[in-house]
Amino acid sequence: MIRLVGQERVKTEIDRIVESGRVSHAYLLSGAPGIGKKALALYFAERLNRVAESGKRGWMVHPDIHLFMPMPKNSGMEELAARVAWLADDPYAIVDFGLRPATASVATDDASSDAEGDEPDAGPKSGSKSGSRNRNAFYSADYFREDIAPKFHLTPYQGPRSIFILTGVETMRKEAANSFLKVLEEPPPNVVFILVTDRFNGLLPTIVSRCQVLHVPPLPKETVRQALMDLDGFQPEDADYLTSATFGNYAQARFMDRTLLKGIRSELVEFLRGAYRLDPATLHPVIAGWDKSLSRESAILLLNMMEVFLLDLVTYRATGSVDRLTNRDQADVIRKFTGSLTDARLERMIEELEAGRRMIRQNVNVKYYLYALAFRFAAWMRGHDAAIADAEPWHHLPAVNP
Repeated sequence: MIRLVGQERVKTEIDRIVESGRVSHAYLLSGAPGIGKKALALYFAERLNRVAESGKRGWMVHPDIHLFMPMPKNSGMEELAARVAWLADDPYAIVDFGLRPATASVATDDASSDAEGDEPDAGPKSGSKSGSRNRNAFYSADYFREDIAPKFHLTPYQGPRSIFILTGVETMRKEAANSFLKVLEEPPPNVVFILVTDRFNGLLPTIVSRCQVLHVPPLPKETVRQALMDLDGFQPEDADYLTSATFGNYAQARFMDRTLLKGIRSELVEFLRGAYRLDPATLHPVIAGWDKSLSRESAILLLNMMEVFLLDLVTYRATGSVDRLTNRDQADVIRKFTGSLTDARLERMIEELEAGRRMIRQNVNVKYYLYALAFRFAAWMRGHDAAIADAEPWHHLPAVNP
């Protein structure tokens, strides 16, 4: 049976559906990244097809359970098979092409390249771009028509149903989504679709309306922390920090390299110092290094870490105590910052980071964004208004272009 971390409410709902015998033709699991939606989908599939009773070792070897995910252009089905195998070993494995582009082993510095000529994969523990370029993955019309749709009409071989798990369904291109909508409107007999999405609002409303929606809530901080210690062997201090830095993204937190994160944190302190002084000699090497070494997802993690640090400044300014700090080992640095930034608009700086995460997900140029962020932080750390209004962010560009 699939190992699950938390999510007892959703698990109970799945059990209720299975035991009632009133099974819909389509379900949608929606929630934030890294909280176990894929694991829940696999658990659901195993329950529906009675894998535990069939003698099969799991969903991976069951002929009536099929899993698909968004694929980059020109990638082969052998790459999909490799990622499906990862999930068979670990339902919380990082398998998305955007987060783990190549299929090299995470245990070695493999010198091979992936199918599109990207650099070798350094594995999730690196968190960096050295061999980890994002690959744009989606459900194209050809992928849906040639590799997925033909299987919808297969007769169940061992289980009572043919079950299709489709992750990242919000990435379906228009033609593929329209074709899938027709299938949902007139589903083949004995077929159940289990869809998974991180972005509920990115789905066609007509697809959502034809699914039973199971909203998967964020994992409580203590659940993530305990799992990191009990299941992944992290020390309490590291588990605390990783839980905060990843905002409860268990799948991401368990693959993070604590040493690497400490290096990034040291650089973000330099970034804040350079921003306060608007010192190019400090800012440029830091931003250039991040632009070279961090993938897009790692850049979002960087903003998370920056937010955690700013929240520590808010906490220390309000309480004067280090006991509630996430970065307790940086207590002296936090004292000096709060002593200097007596008028800083810390809450406004934190709000800006949420906007930054949205922009990075929308493929904004990370280097230019970080320069603009430094200019805005410079004003807010002095208690001033930003020189450029929120409604006119493009006015930063003349200042940051070479």
